[in-house]
Amino acid sequence: MNVPNFENQININSVIVINNQKYKILEIVKFCADDSSTYLKCYLENDFILAGDSGANTYLLMKPVNCNLSFPYPEKLFFDNKQFNFLFEAHAVATEIIGDNTFFKLNEGEKFWDYSGPDGYYLSLGISDVDSHKADHYGKIIQPEELEIL
Repeated sequence: MNVPNFENQININSVIVINNQKYKILEIVKFCADDSSTYLKCYLENDFILAGDSGANTYLLMKPVNCNLSFPYPEKLFFDNKQFNFLFEAHAVATEIIGDNTFFKLNEGEKFWDYSGPDGYYLSLGISDVDSHKADHYGKIIQPEELEIL
């Protein structure tokens, strides 16, 4: 399912299937980046997060991790025995929340540095605007044909 169609069809308690694994959506947060682009993050059960990338028409399925890395982040880094290459840094603020505000609060922001690794692995190193808490996430890029809504 392509990202724009997914974003138009999901809601709280929707169940999505990725590679034969079911995930229930607990909260949906719309973010606006400093460059005015927008994206959604779906907070799923069991600490998973699904984010859509409309430009690339792919998804990121990630879980929180502790990377033990500190700013400034290098252009290349090693994590989980894999080399990751820096992609971009960005800042975004939550502009809309559907759900019970468990995971993110309205108008809270985060800055993040994203990296790609081999075989579709992805690493996002984040820092909260509110309390400078680190929020690092690790996972894989998911293609549209690997995802469906039940």
